[in-house]
Amino acid sequence: MAEGEELEIIKNKLDSNGWSTSGKIYPSTVCRAWMFMSLIRDEILEISLGPPLSAHETQLRRDELKRRSEEIYFQMPHELRWQPDDVERHRSMSAFQFSLQMALYQEYNMNKFLINRLPDGGSFSVKQDLVDTARKMLDGILVLCANRDKLTNNAIDFVCAIVYHGIPSAAILSVELLKQSKSPQDWRVSLPRSEIIQNLSIFIGALEWVRPSEGNYTLCIRMRKVIKRILDQVLDLPPPYSRSSRSPENSGFHDPAPADLAISSILGPQDEPDFLEWLNSVDWTRDILQDAWT
Repeated sequence: MAEGEELEIIKNKLDSNGWSTSGKIYPSTVCRAWMFMSLIRDEILEISLGPPLSAHETQLRRDELKRRSEEIYFQMPHELRWQPDDVERHRSMSAFQFSLQMALYQEYNMNKFLINRLPDGGSFSVKQDLVDTARKMLDGILVLCANRDKLTNNAIDFVCAIVYHGIPSAAILSVELLKQSKSPQDWRVSLPRSEIIQNLSIFIGALEWVRPSEGNYTLCIRMRKVIKRILDQVLDLPPPYSRSSRSPENSGFHDPAPADLAISSILGPQDEPDFLEWLNSVDWTRDILQDAWT
């Protein structure tokens, strides 16, 4: 173990948060980054699996975890952090650095997703921050789709990423898109409709890459079917102004469903409503990798 003058030289190469300033990625750098991510995840699981908290207590813990999660991620060296808008840097990045940055970025977003998904007094609610995080996670999956050649023998298993990060985010966005399309007068969160429809369409293609021999294949197939049905319904609906200007008796559509109405009452029986109800209410901290329909 280093000591004395040698130890001082090493300490001088670290920033105020203990990260190396050399610009190099060492094995210890990677381990330290994942250790910090795991500490946040451990606290999320403690809340999720522990005794129920009041809505106020949950909100306090949620705010604290969000703050610490952001501090941990943005204090990491530049070499570990994914910058979505830095296209030039992406092109010159090695396969190892790309995989590592994407893995940490997606895990950071997954922590935020789970924090926002913590139940308020025993019930789940969808808020803007959850939707925004889900969009970032799905964007990350699409980046992986476009760069699959960089994932070989590196930090990310593509199918695992689809199941672990893609399905939870796509589930939230699909359900909210369907609800808001059916009930445009009762928007609770802001959704960029065009972007989400395009990204979900690409994600359907990613789900088709999952082979029958892969784990959670059945879950991926059912998710693909449900997203396709949702997009069919969303795209078949007339524009909101058209629906609002036509009376129910003269329209081919029923009255818009309230945003809190059960998903099974929005979809028809052919759309596997039980599966979508599960997607809408699942506790991803408990069931994230369970294939309940194998």
